[in-house]
Amino acid sequence: MVTNAVEFEAKIDADWKISIPVEYREYLSSNSRVILLPKSDSDTYDLMKASESTLDFWDNEDDEVWNNV
Repeated sequence: MVTNAVEFEAKIDADWKISIPVEYREYLSSNSRVILLPKSDSDTYDLMKASESTLDFWDNEDDEVWNNV
């Protein structure tokens, strides 16, 4: 099964409905899974976004020394 992920920011209206921007509708169907994450300017949100972006942070020579202790 192939899954395509699409990320965009949306507002939830008073009736708890989300409007999908037109440019993303071609990637979704009426049977799509939606994952909601609260938008935040906190450090926690920044850390979450950084953890999603790369694992290179964890690949360094200092870890090799620590792992061999």
